Amino acid sequence: MIESISLGLILGLTAGVSPGPLLTLVLTETLQHNIRAGIKVAFSPVLTDFPVILLCIFFLSRVSSSNIILGIISLAGGCYVFYMGIEAMKADFFGGESLKKEERSLLKGVITNLLSPHPYLFWITVGGSILSGAMAKGVHAVIGFLGGFYVALVASKMVGEDKVAQCFTN
Repeated sequence: MIESISLGLILGLTAGVSPGPLLTLVLTETLQHNIRAGIKVAFSPVLTDFPVILLCIFFLSRVSSSNIILGIISLAGGCYVFYMGIEAMKADFFGGESLKKEERSLLKGVITNLLSPHPYLFWITVGGSILSGAMAKGVHAVIGFLGGFYVALVASKMVGEDKVAQCFTN
């Protein structure tokens, strides 16, 4: 159990601080709205990864040699990241104008995580095999790995977001 938790914490921390669309959105939402908006985005993998994990396990068990689905997801994710980049460039972080816009941080986080190739790549490669090994050890190992992973993932995104917010508010 300790091994599963430790592995989950290490991989969650690594995933949390890795640059990508979700971390960019966490920082953008924090600067556009407030820390609470960034925290909502940081929590989005907790909501979206379960279907991603199931899809990846199904994908691995059925079509391990096909890259079409991952390619389509990557293309859709790339288009969405491009759109987010355009929106971020139009944002007025310090003029107060963007604070009047409706905050949809959690929805943006959910969409970003579902369209990003990162969770799919992680769960198809590293995460899937670790989860499979944890299942062989029992439910406690699965819970330990997933619990450690998501605690570290969300916490690392929240800490990074807080540091960025401090830089711009001081």
